Amino acid sequence: MARWWVCGSREAFTALTVDCEVLWWEPSVWPNPLWPRGRKIWAAANSLAVLARRYLHSSRKFFVGYDVVSIQAELLGLVDVADTVPKETIEPALDNLEARLAIAKADFQLGAETRAKFDYLLGMGLALLFVAPASLIVLLNWAAPSRDVVVLNAAASGIAGAFGALVSVLLRLANTGLGLDYRAGATMAVVLGFGRLVLGSIFAAPDLVSSSRLGLRQGSASATRRSCYLSSSAERTTFPQEPARPGCRPVRTSLKNRETNDAFEHLAARAGFDHPCSSPGARTRPSPC
Repeated sequence: MARWWVCGSREAFTALTVDCEVLWWEPSVWPNPLWPRGRKIWAAANSLAVLARRYLHSSRKFFVGYDVVSIQAELLGLVDVADTVPKETIEPALDNLEARLAIAKADFQLGAETRAKFDYLLGMGLALLFVAPASLIVLLNWAAPSRDVVVLNAAASGIAGAFGALVSVLLRLANTGLGLDYRAGATMAVVLGFGRLVLGSIFAAPDLVSSSRLGLRQGSASATRRSCYLSSSAERTTFPQEPARPGCRPVRTSLKNRETNDAFEHLAARAGFDHPCSSPGARTRPSPC
């Protein structure tokens, strides 16, 4: 036992074990000055001890249990003297015990919510350990050898979406809180955290792949127009007597966007676009020029 009290006038006791468990034996008969108010305080303290045993970590469970045992010990002391002291001295003592019980309940509420948040973040951490290696496997085994932009973005979106969900949860913790109900239990909190991060990773992939395909189409068109300009300029310089091909027209460019155009040319080549200004017998796609 870590701490215990025994009632001298009745068969009753309260104790706190080294395992942070609260043990008690309620008085079978309550003195008239303590009935029913003292009995309600004892029952509320018992309920708080049961909740702390179920929902709190051992460290915070000890402090809540210590408060519960202290409140019940003072009640047992009042039981011993309730019949010998005026009732006017009992009421302030009960007011003090109710105030202490309210503080113990607030401490329990804080501890239970903290544990629910911890279990939720634990589930997100476990999901991150699952999503990150899976994305890296896809990245190294399929995206890197094939050099496919779509597969590369899909693999990267797994990690990006996971970290995005984690940052979102951390911001909510700092601002408004998550609104978790500790009564759902630790297992449910872990499952919710795991599912939140996995869903964030899954739903990030379609958006990123769609953006990649859209950027690839736009980049391919820009690269094709760039190719038209380069081809027509080269022909006019090398063969001044031969006009440029009718299918191409010059596109204005500058040194500022030269690197961007080069990148678009690379994306167009990987997407399978042929040079639109090749010979008339070559198979080409329609030119956007």
